[in-house]
Amino acid sequence: WFPGLSSLYQAGSGEISLLHEVMGVPALALVFLMVFGATAAFVGAEKVEGIFSKRHLPVELTPRNRPQLKLVLGGGLAVVAVLALAFSGPRPELPPIRMASLSPLGLAEAIIERQPGMLVLDLRPDSGSDEAVPGAVSTTDPDAALNLLRTAAPQTTVVIYDEGGMLREAPSTWPRTLEYRFLDGGFQGWRNEVLQPAEAGGASLEEIERVSRQNQISAFFSGAAVQTTSVAAPPPAMSSGAKPKKKAGGC
Repeated sequence: WFPGLSSLYQAGSGEISLLHEVMGVPALALVFLMVFGATAAFVGAEKVEGIFSKRHLPVELTPRNRPQLKLVLGGGLAVVAVLALAFSGPRPELPPIRMASLSPLGLAEAIIERQPGMLVLDLRPDSGSDEAVPGAVSTTDPDAALNLLRTAAPQTTVVIYDEGGMLREAPSTWPRTLEYRFLDGGFQGWRNEVLQPAEAGGASLEEIERVSRQNQISAFFSGAAVQTTSVAAPPPAMSSGAKPKKKAGGC
């Protein structure tokens, strides 16, 4: 009987359509525009009532001793509209949390120094194996990981690693009061840089100190003997056989 109403009812194909999205304006701007229109309507009605009251006896819906009731009613409706829009409307989806990288040696030194406020999560599918970062919490359940993070103190540094270091973004539902880092190279990077001793790539003092430190860290986590890199002392200078000359002067 009413094709226009039928097409209006079928519009959207069962999805939720919001007025501000259809009009392409911000939600709060539309709410304030409606409140401004309602206020203008109240003021205009008062003006029109004043004009017609001079010709006819007015029929007042609000007693004159309580004129503020209209403003209270309008303000209350505006507050209800804003709250309904804020809590009942669809919330925009937050983007995933981008994480900064952390080197395996940096994580190893933090574990050795026992830095407080750090939580390590092992998210590998086969995290039940014996090989893991010491102190890491192994979990493959997203709900269990979310509940664990919700109980963590704010500003906790959460280090996440998988097998190859492909996981570099945290889910958008995780608490944003924490600091998230991903292990560079994943657990494979941990094997290469921490569990295996290093070899010197040169004879400079900096390279020797780096290799020595890395081997000490490797020995700490793998239990292997520390391999130190030493530099041979230069040979002593050969004597030419000539007698040294005496210094002139003196007592």
